[in-house]
Amino acid sequence: MALVASLAVLLAVALFAVTATTAGHRLLRLCSIGFISDVEHLLCSAAFGVIGIEVLLFPVQSWSRIRLGVGIVLGISLLLGASEFAPVLNKISRVLREAGGSSRFEKFLIAFTGLILLVEGLAAMGPVAGSDALHYHFSAPQLVLQSGFHPDFFLSHSFFTGQSHLLILA
Repeated sequence: MALVASLAVLLAVALFAVTATTAGHRLLRLCSIGFISDVEHLLCSAAFGVIGIEVLLFPVQSWSRIRLGVGIVLGISLLLGASEFAPVLNKISRVLREAGGSSRFEKFLIAFTGLILLVEGLAAMGPVAGSDALHYHFSAPQLVLQSGFHPDFFLSHSFFTGQSHLLILA
């Protein structure tokens, strides 16, 4: 059952990645930024999308209803990228078709990289055990969810949630 739950969470992460990529694709199009390579375009779209989501999440942590705010941010991201799903999926399918026409060694490297990503993804679903993760990476967002965004003077890590920790908060 734990394996099924982990695979479901990995599917949710993949959906988040596609949502961020579509929102980033829209932002790149609005900024009139284009790329020759589909791979570069997808990578930059994903980066722009994640950055945009983090920028929107930053003020959400100061609201009293953080979970609602996170839902609104994800909804905005979905709406922003909804019209870009077809172009992004077309780019992804072109990249996969190009990968299918590559050499045997390149196909092996692609399959090996995919296997490593799957194993690392499943390992990331394991329980949090590291001291740094327990003291800051997951405890600061949890404190924000439990008691709102304010400093806890008895926990030095609680003064600000780092920008990348907003994804953990979400």
